[in-house]
Amino acid sequence: MTRRELDRDKLKSATPWPVLQETIRLELVGPLLLLCAVAAAETLAYVLAENPSSAVLWYVNLEVFSIFRKSRVALSSYVNFPFAQLLIISPLAFLVLGGIALRRNLLIAISSNLTLICVGFLLFSWHH
Repeated sequence: MTRRELDRDKLKSATPWPVLQETIRLELVGPLLLLCAVAAAETLAYVLAENPSSAVLWYVNLEVFSIFRKSRVALSSYVNFPFAQLLIISPLAFLVLGGIALRRNLLIAISSNLTLICVGFLLFSWHH
């Protein structure tokens, strides 16, 4: 039997797709979680600019989202426009969603790895 004569159903059942699907789900967590966290930090910064007298907003901005505030300062030396972090992170989330829609695992893996680089930058800027 040659490769062309193989039954596609038997070939599909022989591949470990359930294991790969779990791995793909884990790769979705990073980009989408980072997008949500950056969106929350940028939204909080915008709301704080509109309502600067709120003590709760100041506490959340200074204590909870300090990592994003420090990385915004580090990033402003390279790129200086509003919502720069969100504009950098959102293509990664769109890339992972495009990978799901097109069923391309490579797009999901690229997005996950670039997200790891962004998280590394966040941690580096937070530490220094």
